[in-house]
Amino acid sequence: MIFYRETGSISVFVNNAGGVGDVCFPDVEIKQWSEVIDLNLKGVMQGVQSAIKTMDSGGDIINISSMAGVGNEPHDSPEYAVSKAAVIRLTTAISDQLIQQNVKINTFCLGWVDTPTSQKTRENMDPADIPENILSSDDIANKVRELIKSPRTGKVVVWEEDQKPYDLYD
Repeated sequence: MIFYRETGSISVFVNNAGGVGDVCFPDVEIKQWSEVIDLNLKGVMQGVQSAIKTMDSGGDIINISSMAGVGNEPHDSPEYAVSKAAVIRLTTAISDQLIQQNVKINTFCLGWVDTPTSQKTRENMDPADIPENILSSDDIANKVRELIKSPRTGKVVVWEEDQKPYDLYD
């Protein structure tokens, strides 16, 4: 955050905390549940609190969630799915309050993104289960720019790899 150090404020904060443990339900221990929820939800909440304190002239917060937090399908790591669903609800719950401070907050719920972690995961998967069109960080950065230009707040954008992005609540 070089910009913050130079000016004392930020105008855009992309909140991209996320992770999941190695052991799946039902064998997962409570400690792993807590660690995943601490990272994926509490980390996002702390990021939002810190960001709004430095947004003197308003700004944008973009939370990155996951498709795991949308819908009602089974998930091997329910602590991950639940924490990502909570990020969606956090965004919609505080958007009206933050807009009073001229801060917009929105969330992206992403499918597969080409990251080192997802590459490692895909190495152990059946190729038939891997989507053909995995999202790139450039794709996401371009959509983040579009969302920042939008006047809307409390928006939840769902973007799976083979589909066009859409607002979950439109």
